[in-house]
Amino acid sequence: MVAQNNIPGNQPFPAHKVVANIYYVGADDFTSYLTTTPAGHIVLNAGYAETVPIIEAGIRKLGFNPRDVKVLLNGQAHFDHVAGMAALQKVTGGKVYSSERDAPVLESGGVKDPRWGKEQTYPPVKVDHILCDGEKITLGGVTVHTRLTPGHSMGCTTFTTTVDDKGRKLEVVFLGGTSINPGVHFVG
Repeated sequence: MVAQNNIPGNQPFPAHKVVANIYYVGADDFTSYLTTTPAGHIVLNAGYAETVPIIEAGIRKLGFNPRDVKVLLNGQAHFDHVAGMAALQKVTGGKVYSSERDAPVLESGGVKDPRWGKEQTYPPVKVDHILCDGEKITLGGVTVHTRLTPGHSMGCTTFTTTVDDKGRKLEVVFLGGTSINPGVHFVG
């Protein structure tokens, strides 16, 4: 049972299979995805600290063990996507991966976020691995491709993978963000 919280968009939502080995384990508006592999799992986006029990319950409901999560990814370093990263790392033991430009934001607990740093902070989390544009994250035969797509956050990252859904090869895209925020610059 997940305790209710008063954050709009952060209420429990049924965990479910999206396609092939990709599952939705997030809240009713703040997205978190679980990608399963035989060698461990990947979670994208931690949401708020209050989202972590929702994610954990979703992983368990789907029949997986949160301690089998090996990689924790984030599409952007805004508080509503990463404020729960330290708590999720504690629950899973997974390694935190982040883009070079968003890593300092996570490690500062949001203080270094040019958009939200003065308003929204959270427990800092150590980034274990810096992601580069075009990097391939391979775990248990699953490859996730990293595409840096700054704009929504300084190091906004989009992830793609190919899945086999009952003999059909499908391209899956986890979009990091679509809008441009103050403090984010494309060019000098």
